[in-house]
Amino acid sequence: MNRLLFVQLLKQELASRYRNSLLGMLWMVFLPLIALVLYTFVFGVVLQSKWGGDSGDPYAYALAIFIGLSVHTLFAETMDGASHVFLQNAHLVKKVAVPRLYLVLVRLTGIILHNLVIWLLVLGFALWMAGFDPHVLLLPLLLLPLYVGAIALGLLLAPLAVYVRDLLQLVPGLILAALFLSPVFYTVDRLPQSVRPLAWFNPLTVPIESIRALLLEHRLYDVNTLVAYAVGISLFAGLAYWFFRRVEQGVADLV
Repeated sequence: MNRLLFVQLLKQELASRYRNSLLGMLWMVFLPLIALVLYTFVFGVVLQSKWGGDSGDPYAYALAIFIGLSVHTLFAETMDGASHVFLQNAHLVKKVAVPRLYLVLVRLTGIILHNLVIWLLVLGFALWMAGFDPHVLLLPLLLLPLYVGAIALGLLLAPLAVYVRDLLQLVPGLILAALFLSPVFYTVDRLPQSVRPLAWFNPLTVPIESIRALLLEHRLYDVNTLVAYAVGISLFAGLAYWFFRRVEQGVADLV
């Protein structure tokens, strides 16, 4: 990989995200921080919502919701950003000197960097609530397969959205469906017993549940589940990369 070209494209990607705004990339911190303050005020102060029963900490509810939304935000930005990356960079797609893989990875890297800032705020809030616990050091291990999955999803959607333009109309609906079909506002054990097994086929379920267990309950999630999830994500990533390489040559003719 030409690192200089990749870094230059990444700088342009990050700059374009907040172009013409007074605070520039500081919005990467301010926007999730504002969201965290609002969730804490509404759920923790106004509604006094409790996570884990009546004896639970009201601020834990805000943290639980913020964890779920942070995972979903990565999914939503990946779907939206990847599906438009080739169409928005048509002038670069047609240039042989710019690898199409770079364009996708640059877009996804920008999304992941923004998401990492969100997780730093989540971690800071968790430490403020309960103090330091050694389990929080395992958070990067839970985020790694999540980001690998995001990259794989981006590699799949980027060319597919060029070949099948109807996908662009479908993406907003899929993002909204994922918000309510994933355990963002609830836990899996709140679902009816008959549909509970289906929840584990949702790729957002394991990250949300495992990170909540880590930061709210200070315990590692079921290891077998985490290993199975990592293996599944690895297989998906391999297939997505194979698919991208197979179809990327035709993208330039269609944008």
